[in-house]
Amino acid sequence: MFIWEVFVIFGKRIGSMVTASQTLKMYELLNKHFKNTEDAKVLVAGIEEIIDEKFNNEKDRLATRQDMFCLKEDILSLQTRMEQGFKDQLRWLIVLMVGLSSLAVAVMKLT
Repeated sequence: MFIWEVFVIFGKRIGSMVTASQTLKMYELLNKHFKNTEDAKVLVAGIEEIIDEKFNNEKDRLATRQDMFCLKEDILSLQTRMEQGFKDQLRWLIVLMVGLSSLAVAVMKLT
Protein backbone atom coordinates (compact mmCIF):
# COMPACT_ATOMS: atom_id res chain seq x y z
CA MET A 1 0.00 0.00 0.00
CA PHE A 2 1.32 3.43 -0.95
CA ILE A 3 0.83 6.52 1.19
CA TRP A 4 -1.08 8.39 -1.54
CA GLU A 5 -3.71 5.64 -1.52
CA VAL A 6 -4.74 6.86 1.89
CA PHE A 7 -5.16 10.47 0.78
CA VAL A 8 -6.72 9.93 -2.63
CA ILE A 9 -9.96 8.02 -2.60
CA PHE A 10 -12.18 7.66 -5.66
CA GLY A 11 -9.80 9.91 -7.61
CA LYS A 12 -10.50 12.83 -5.26
CA ARG A 13 -8.04 14.44 -2.88
CA ILE A 14 -9.32 14.14 0.66
CA GLY A 15 -8.61 16.30 3.63
CA SER A 16 -8.64 19.87 4.57
CA MET A 17 -9.43 19.76 8.28
CA VAL A 18 -7.99 16.31 8.92
CA THR A 19 -4.22 16.13 8.80
CA ALA A 20 -2.35 13.45 6.91
CA SER A 21 -1.14 11.76 10.10
CA GLN A 22 -4.70 11.69 11.49
CA THR A 23 -5.98 10.18 8.25
CA LEU A 24 -3.25 7.54 8.32
CA LYS A 25 -4.01 6.67 11.97
CA MET A 26 -7.72 6.34 11.20
CA TYR A 27 -6.95 4.18 8.19
CA GLU A 28 -4.62 1.89 10.13
CA LEU A 29 -7.08 1.53 13.01
CA LEU A 30 -9.98 0.76 10.71
CA ASN A 31 -7.89 -1.55 8.55
CA LYS A 32 -7.18 -3.67 11.66
CA HIS A 33 -10.88 -4.09 12.36
CA PHE A 34 -12.17 -4.46 8.81
CA LYS A 35 -9.34 -6.59 7.36
CA ASN A 36 -10.32 -5.02 4.05
CA THR A 37 -8.54 -1.97 2.73
CA GLU A 38 -11.43 -0.81 0.55
CA ASP A 39 -13.90 -0.73 3.44
CA ALA A 40 -11.39 1.11 5.61
CA LYS A 41 -10.74 3.66 2.84
CA VAL A 42 -14.45 4.25 2.33
CA LEU A 43 -15.04 4.70 6.06
CA VAL A 44 -12.07 7.08 6.43
CA ALA A 45 -13.35 9.09 3.45
CA GLY A 46 -16.80 9.22 5.01
CA ILE A 47 -15.43 10.43 8.35
CA GLU A 48 -13.30 13.09 6.65
CA GLU A 49 -16.30 14.21 4.63
CA ILE A 50 -18.39 14.59 7.78
CA ILE A 51 -15.63 16.54 9.52
CA ASP A 52 -15.13 18.83 6.50
CA GLU A 53 -18.87 19.41 6.16
CA LYS A 54 -19.19 20.21 9.87
CA PHE A 55 -16.28 22.65 9.64
CA ASN A 56 -17.66 24.32 6.51
CA ASN A 57 -21.02 24.75 8.24
CA GLU A 58 -19.43 26.30 11.33
CA LYS A 59 -16.53 28.29 9.84
CA ASP A 60 -18.68 31.40 9.28
CA ARG A 61 -19.22 31.59 13.03
CA LEU A 62 -15.50 31.57 13.80
CA ALA A 63 -13.73 34.89 14.30
CA THR A 64 -10.51 35.63 12.46
CA ARG A 65 -7.71 37.83 13.74
CA GLN A 66 -8.98 40.57 11.44
CA ASP A 67 -12.46 40.24 12.96
CA MET A 68 -11.00 40.53 16.46
CA PHE A 69 -8.92 43.56 15.45
CA CYS A 70 -12.00 45.29 13.99
CA LEU A 71 -13.95 44.43 17.14
CA LYS A 72 -11.25 45.97 19.34
CA GLU A 73 -11.28 49.11 17.20
CA ASP A 74 -15.07 49.33 17.47
CA ILE A 75 -14.94 48.90 21.25
CA LEU A 76 -12.28 51.60 21.59
CA SER A 77 -14.31 53.92 19.37
CA LEU A 78 -17.43 53.29 21.45
CA GLN A 79 -15.49 53.84 24.67
CA THR A 80 -14.17 57.17 23.36
CA ARG A 81 -17.66 58.29 22.32
CA MET A 82 -19.10 57.28 25.70
CA GLU A 83 -16.38 59.20 27.56
CA GLN A 84 -17.07 62.26 25.41
CA GLY A 85 -20.79 61.90 26.10
CA PHE A 86 -20.20 61.73 29.85
CA LYS A 87 -17.97 64.81 29.67
CA ASP A 88 -20.66 66.69 27.73
CA GLN A 89 -23.32 65.68 30.27
CA LEU A 90 -21.10 66.78 33.15
CA ARG A 91 -20.45 70.11 31.45
CA TRP A 92 -24.18 70.70 30.96
CA LEU A 93 -24.89 69.66 34.54
CA ILE A 94 -22.36 72.17 35.89
CA VAL A 95 -23.70 74.96 33.66
CA LEU A 96 -27.29 74.23 34.75
CA MET A 97 -26.31 74.07 38.43
CA VAL A 98 -24.54 77.42 38.19
CA GLY A 99 -27.55 78.86 36.36
CA LEU A 100 -30.04 77.51 38.90
CA SER A 101 -27.88 78.73 41.78
CA SER A 102 -27.73 82.18 40.22
CA LEU A 103 -31.49 82.16 39.73
CA ALA A 104 -32.04 81.07 43.35
CA VAL A 105 -29.77 83.88 44.62
CA ALA A 106 -31.59 86.41 42.43
CA VAL A 107 -35.01 85.24 43.69
CA MET A 108 -33.82 85.43 47.32
CA LYS A 109 -32.56 88.98 46.85
CA LEU A 110 -35.87 90.06 45.34
CA THR A 111 -37.90 88.69 48.22
